[in-house]
Amino acid sequence: MRSWHGCDAILTALINFSGSVSEGLMAFASLVDKRAGFDAWTLIRAICLHVQAYCAYNHPMDNSFSLPILQTLRASALIDERFTGALSAVHGVSLREVMLMLYVRNAPGSKLSRIELAKRLCISPSTVTRAAKPLEKIGLIDRKSNSRDARLSYVVLTASGNELLTHAEKTLEQLSRDFLSHNLSEEDRSRFGKILSSLIIEFPGDCL
Repeated sequence: MRSWHGCDAILTALINFSGSVSEGLMAFASLVDKRAGFDAWTLIRAICLHVQAYCAYNHPMDNSFSLPILQTLRASALIDERFTGALSAVHGVSLREVMLMLYVRNAPGSKLSRIELAKRLCISPSTVTRAAKPLEKIGLIDRKSNSRDARLSYVVLTASGNELLTHAEKTLEQLSRDFLSHNLSEEDRSRFGKILSSLIIEFPGDCL
């Protein structure tokens, strides 16, 4: 899988070559297939960062509804990059892989189908399959067949997966505490949590 930095360089080159952000994004989108080697999150990070930069410098949107959304996406991309770097260095897993394991562990019966995982992670089932493969290969997750339907299988954590997740969750908590405490006051953190909760309230089953 190509890295964020490789994706960013290609997108920047396409924008410069085409002479406009919109045409550059369209050209980049055409590359996002299996041969290009970019996953969905890498694409989202590249697009939201460039669109936000373009809007900030060319079309100020102080009163726009879309600017907070773009800023939220950018903040999400930066958190993903920073936290993944720290989690990978300590535990050898990315933030998304930790999220995948958390969803599985906290689900009823500590198991989820790939379709259910896809809904929670907001990605396609095929992307879940690709994301789960490395975890399965190193023995952190496993597949469990459905006794009533052999075609259906569930993702479950192994003993090693549960142990690693216990440690990774502590690292994630410390990273989150440091990040939020550095950037937000206690009052702002409380308000921030309430705002995010109100935005995702329509997805009551999608919780960690």
